[in-house]
Amino acid sequence: MVVCAALLLSACGQPEEKSSPAKEEVIAAIETWAQALEKGDYDRVWELMSRDSHELWARNWSAPGAARDQAKALRLALESEFTAAEEKERIRRDLEKFPPAAQLDGMTPQKYFAWKVNSMQTADQRKAAREFHQKVNVKDVVIEGDNATVVWIIEEAERFYLVREEGKWRIAPNPRDRREMEAMRKKEEEGKEKR
Repeated sequence: MVVCAALLLSACGQPEEKSSPAKEEVIAAIETWAQALEKGDYDRVWELMSRDSHELWARNWSAPGAARDQAKALRLALESEFTAAEEKERIRRDLEKFPPAAQLDGMTPQKYFAWKVNSMQTADQRKAAREFHQKVNVKDVVIEGDNATVVWIIEEAERFYLVREEGKWRIAPNPRDRREMEAMRKKEEEGKEKR
C-alpha cells in the first residue's frame, strides 16, 4: 500500500511526457502539411492552414498597396511611353515576382498562395522541407491551450506555430504576424466606428 501511494505521488509530480497524444497530433499535422507541400497539393496545404494564415495571405494579395496593386502599377509603368528603357528592364524583372497578367484579375488569395509557393520553391526544396518537417527533427512541442509551438533540434530553424481550430491543428502565422494582424483589425474597426 505504501508502494502504491509512493508511485501515485511520483506520477502526479512528473512533468508531461515528452510525447503525448496532443503533441503527436501537432507533429502529424506538420508532417501532413509537409507531404502535401512536397506533392504540390496546394489546395490541401491551404486546408491545413489556420484562418489567420488565410487572412494573412488575403491581406498580402488584395489589401490596398499589396501584391495585386503592385503588379498592376508595374504593368502600367511598363506600358507607358514615358518609362525609360532601363527602367522597363527593371520593371520586367520585378514583374517576375507576380503572377502573369492573364491570371491576375481572377486570382484569389488561395490561388496567389499556390502560385507564390510554387514559384519560390523547386521540387527539391519542397522535398527537403518535407524531410525536415518530421518527428525525428522535433526537439519539443509546447502546447498552451489551443496554441502550439514546435521547436526543432536545429537551433537556427524557425519555430513552427499551430492553432487548434474546430478540433484540428492548423498551421498558423508566427506570433509577430498575428499581433500585427490583430492591430490592423482593431484599426479597421475603429475606422468603421468613426464613420
